[in-house]
Amino acid sequence: MGAGLLALTGSMVVAALVEGARRKGALQVPEVKMSALWLVPQYWLARIAEALRVPRDEAYCAAGDSGAGKPQNCLNLPIV
Repeated sequence: MGAGLLALTGSMVVAALVEGARRKGALQVPEVKMSALWLVPQYWLARIAEALRVPRDEAYCAAGDSGAGKPQNCLNLPIV
């Protein structure tokens, strides 16, 4: 779980750095020409974080003793 949170935090840091570069360029030149490839590291880290979250979600859904494993509860996990 910690690795997923770390990857998600890294994704947000990368997003902030890319937005800072875009904003700095937009203040200097009104038409900033940036490639969409600048977003690849952000989305790559976000997908890794989601992949590391899946085993935790499966373990949560498997714990049916307290009613936590109901299918209705498990359907909402990817949204959160």
